[in-house]
Amino acid sequence: MREVVNSYEQDFYAWTQKQARLIKQKSFEMIDVVHLEEELESMGASEQRSLESKLTQLIMHMLKLKNQPDYINTKSWIRSIKFQRNDIARILKHSPSLKPKIGKLVDDVYENAVLMAANENGLDEDMFPGSCEWSSKQILDAKFFPE
Repeated sequence: MREVVNSYEQDFYAWTQKQARLIKQKSFEMIDVVHLEEELESMGASEQRSLESKLTQLIMHMLKLKNQPDYINTKSWIRSIKFQRNDIARILKHSPSLKPKIGKLVDDVYENAVLMAANENGLDEDMFPGSCEWSSKQILDAKFFPE
């Protein structure tokens, strides 16, 4: 077991390759189950954090677009909204089990999106609604843009 721990701690890439090889060889008794479990859980958490980050950026730009429609750089915000939606669609394509969590994630990231929108444009954060005014469907809809 000490050799496995050293391999995991000293050369993560080599450890992953060895674990993959052991699985392919069906040498299950040799697999570093403890670290493999940790890494699998971490991978799932990482996917969700990526989705949260994309949702935060998306909502931030939607808020800026709605609250400053005459701002000179709205085309940039629209492109950013499209970009984030494309990235979110890609994440959900590869991890469809995250889709039912979108509503909760929107609630979780909304406050940060408001703070970021206010900070980037020098707006008062109190000018934004206390909770997200758009449904998950609207947020992800490629044709929906706040007015």
